[in-house]
Amino acid sequence: MSRNTSHIPSHHGYRNDSRAEENLRSVLIITCSTCSVIGACVIIASFLLVRSVRTASRCIVVIMAIADIMVALPALISEIISVTDNKALTTHQLCKIQSFLTTVGAQVSMIWTAGLAQHMFILVACRKEAVKGGFVILTVLTLGVTAENVYLYCVDILGGAEIVGIRWCWINITIKDPDCG
Repeated sequence: MSRNTSHIPSHHGYRNDSRAEENLRSVLIITCSTCSVIGACVIIASFLLVRSVRTASRCIVVIMAIADIMVALPALISEIISVTDNKALTTHQLCKIQSFLTTVGAQVSMIWTAGLAQHMFILVACRKEAVKGGFVILTVLTLGVTAENVYLYCVDILGGAEIVGIRWCWINITIKDPDCG
C-alpha cells in the first residue's frame, strides 16, 4: 500500500524548519517532558510518603500524575531516540507502544480531570465529601478506555508511523491527498 505523505512533517520536524528550529523544538520537548515526569514523580512520592496529604482530591491528582507520565515519558523517549537514531522511531512496535501509552494517558487524564472538577464542586459548593460511587464510575470509565485501547493496539490501529509534530506516533490511518486523486 502506497501512501502520499508529502504533506506530513518529516522525521526531522517540519519540512521547512531550519536546523536551529529543529534543535530548539528538541530542547523544548526534552525539557518539558522531563519536568513533567519529575513533577509527576514528586506528586506520587509525596502522596506515598506523607500520610496527611492522602485525601480523595490528592488521590485523583496522583492518578492524573500517572496519566501524565504515560504521555510525557513516551514523548521524551521518542525525542531522544529521534535525535540520536531516527530509524528506531519508525519501528512498528515502538510506534505502537508510544501510541498506546500516550492515547490511554491522555484519555485517562481527561476522565480524572472531569472527576476532580466534580469532586471539588461537591466539596466546595455542597460542603460535603464526594460520594465513593463517583470514584467507582471514574474507575470503570478508565478501565473501559484502557480496554478499548488494548483492542485498538491488538488490531493494529494504534501506531501509525506518520509523525505528528513531536515525532509522535498515533493512529494508523491511510491518508489520501485530495489533490492526487
